[in-house]
Amino acid sequence: MGSDEGVQFPVDSEGNRSTTAPAKDVWCSAFESVAGEEQLASLKKDRQYRHTYSKHIFELTKKSVASPSSTIKVAQDGLNAVYRVFEFVRDGKTMTVPQAMSSIVACPSTGVIKSNGSQPLAKLNIPFDGQVLQGKDALEFVNNKIKVGEFEADVGVAFVDLDLNLKKWSALLKDTYFVLLGATSELCPFEKLVELGLNVVAVSRPSAARQKKLIDFVLESSSGATLTLPLLSSSDGDDPEILAATSGLDIITHTPEVQNWLLSLYPGKRMVIGCKYIYHQMVDSS
Repeated sequence: MGSDEGVQFPVDSEGNRSTTAPAKDVWCSAFESVAGEEQLASLKKDRQYRHTYSKHIFELTKKSVASPSSTIKVAQDGLNAVYRVFEFVRDGKTMTVPQAMSSIVACPSTGVIKSNGSQPLAKLNIPFDGQVLQGKDALEFVNNKIKVGEFEADVGVAFVDLDLNLKKWSALLKDTYFVLLGATSELCPFEKLVELGLNVVAVSRPSAARQKKLIDFVLESSSGATLTLPLLSSSDGDDPEILAATSGLDIITHTPEVQNWLLSLYPGKRMVIGCKYIYHQMVDSS
């Protein structure tokens, strides 16, 4: 699939896929229930939007967190706007995102890797600057980050709770499946979840090298973790090399397949979906 396939910004009147107007449309639709007309008009008319959007979004976000109900409504209205505004292209045919999600029914097959042993991480640690901090050193690190404003204060409370009750929490989460959208991202907690012996469902772009890195990490672990992967082509057996070469989905171009695959997995089980790990690599336009 080419770069013009999958989820796309809409084509404007001049035949271009501009990003500014659709972005303004989505933001204004999201915050319409909590912002005044003047504030929304200011965002729409701002000709320096590319450089000033953070100011607008910061002020609008402050209004959206006034109550839980307003926060949820802003999020839902924003998602509805994304479905309305963005397009999906498959094999040269353009459709709305909802049309794509309902009409494309292909579902990838599944590969599962299980680590050896049953000894998950017993003590919480923080890898930082070439070191692995544990115990008092880790807690001191967290408290210092809180003092300088890099961590919220409740991070310290949560860290102590986790550190003291790690085995209990790991046992409680043993029947939960953690879905990582963007599993090979540097931001992703893939390795830590595996070290804790948990169930990981990894979605990342097809790349034998990237997929093999995930597979090898699980196979080399003694935590008892499982790794579930989407396979674009069926694979007999559990050979790591074959699984690496056939696994992976691009969430932009395979959006319907990602949905269909996740809905087919582990009926009745609790799934926690993390999607904050995806980011777009900046392109040098100089």
